[in-house]
Amino acid sequence: PKSMQSSDIHASKLALLSAVKPIAPNAIASHAVRGQYLGYLKDVNNHASVAETYAALRLTIDTPRWKNVPVLVRTGKALAEKVTEITLVFRDKKGSDEHQNTLTLRIQPNEGISIELQAKKPGFDSDSETVQMDFCYARSGQPVHPDAYERVLVDAMRGDKTLFATSDEVLASWKIVEHVIHAWSMSGHGMSGYDKGSWGPAAADELAERAGTDWVSQRLRICPVHTREES
Repeated sequence: PKSMQSSDIHASKLALLSAVKPIAPNAIASHAVRGQYLGYLKDVNNHASVAETYAALRLTIDTPRWKNVPVLVRTGKALAEKVTEITLVFRDKKGSDEHQNTLTLRIQPNEGISIELQAKKPGFDSDSETVQMDFCYARSGQPVHPDAYERVLVDAMRGDKTLFATSDEVLASWKIVEHVIHAWSMSGHGMSGYDKGSWGPAAADELAERAGTDWVSQRLRICPVHTREES
């Protein structure tokens, strides 16, 4: 079979980004959350700043495969952890949100994969419990992976454009959030405060709840680094 080239990957990324529906101006209040950590104004010595340090969005992808599937994204400063990961939440066929199976891909740090499954408890009863199974690259015996900047620099010298965004991808990304950025730049309306070291404002939890799930990062430990005391 034909090997996948960087141009193929960029074409697929652009097709996906182009299928993401931009958040309409009248949907910003229900589909976007902005936040600013408490103490930020003092840190930047600007008590009039309306710059957000946290953002969470609910998006939809207009394709047959992902139709009616909510996509939640968030980013922020001064949060409990600094992680980059993707979680797929599998909905129960009966429509229950109480017990959900999840698949999490931890990109950084401590790269790995985690699966949460509902399994029957040992014994004669039919009760179930959540079990977690992890695969961690750090424990696999494989060579240490290069950090992000090492990989980017080497790819640049090799002329490999796979990890770089094309101008069309950047424009498609900005189009998705253009209305949100414009509305937020006009005033500080809707800004929610949150404590340093937390997972962000409560409004973001409510955003996830309305989508029928939660932010898995807040309760899932993936590939933790063991200290000498723990080993």
